[in-house]
Amino acid sequence: MTEENLPNLQLLETMAKEYAMCCERGDTDDAKGLYYSFLGIIKKDLEKQAGDPAFIVHLIRESESKDPMRVIPALYLLNYFKDKGLLSWVQKN
Repeated sequence: MTEENLPNLQLLETMAKEYAMCCERGDTDDAKGLYYSFLGIIKKDLEKQAGDPAFIVHLIRESESKDPMRVIPALYLLNYFKDKGLLSWVQKN
């Protein structure tokens, strides 16, 4: 993140904690909303990562984990990249 975005760090930390609590209680709708809001804040940094094949491979591997706390964020991020036209990835059904 750039210096101009530093005031957002406390907000991002709070959002990340709330996201984790939503996941723990099974509140997937709120978790997904928080996650996408979080991604919107760090959009510029994310766009750089979408072009890194190693990062995409890492996300794909995370999405295949048996741990939902690793799978869900990875799928959300891969879908975010796809929805924004940053890669052409298709989710398995």
